[in-house]
Amino acid sequence: MELNVEMNQCFAEVDESTKRYIVMKGSAGSGKSVDTAMNYILRLMKDKGRNLVCIRKSDITNRDSTYAELTGAIYRMFGGEADKYWTVKQSPLQLTCKHNGNQKLNLNKVVDVIRFFSNSNSVTSLYKVKLMKLMWYSDMLSYRDYGHSITGLTYLALPMGAVPIEHEAIIRLPGINVKEVEFNDGGTGYRFSETKSKKYKYLSKSDCQILERVIEKLGSMTREQIVDYMHKEKAFKETKANKPINYKHARYLNL
Repeated sequence: MELNVEMNQCFAEVDESTKRYIVMKGSAGSGKSVDTAMNYILRLMKDKGRNLVCIRKSDITNRDSTYAELTGAIYRMFGGEADKYWTVKQSPLQLTCKHNGNQKLNLNKVVDVIRFFSNSNSVTSLYKVKLMKLMWYSDMLSYRDYGHSITGLTYLALPMGAVPIEHEAIIRLPGINVKEVEFNDGGTGYRFSETKSKKYKYLSKSDCQILERVIEKLGSMTREQIVDYMHKEKAFKETKANKPINYKHARYLNL
């Protein structure tokens, strides 16, 4: 989605600041609260891993102040499509951007998911490209059936299909058995092998069931087959190149 947001130019320098502490002063009607709320909503969508906590002396006053400003910013920016991109809860007071699948990033689950696929006898020739697609299908299927992804990862629409943000760092997480190998054509790739431990303490029973369903359908596919299969997905076709794939497309998942 392309956003055309008109920000108050008086606060341009503040909005672009990356300093740890920012103090804003102004009288009622100065526009600082409106601008701050819109800027935070933009940053929550744009900056990977960003969270926002609003603190006041009395928690109950957040409802009519900070929370009202933030939800107001969402509805001004997204209008009638706000619910496609944000989940707004009143109890507890919580806003969640749907681009990350309504789930906070859980690296322990990421590792367990990768290990689950690596240890499966039904997953053949597991290299990075294929693994990324298996993970995407798992998160999307979980979102479709349960309303949340498994890992909390955000995926981009790249030429070879869905790929998680920071995928290079993800495959280097402790506990994953991965090795860089050379192909006959001179290229290189990352091959994933089974691990000693076959326990997945961070995955729920429903998580494991989702992964098994994905393996049953896609586990024996070659890299070329699974890439071609994913390219036919509505989620991939309707997402601009190099942009995040919205979890709203899970309802159309071909699985």
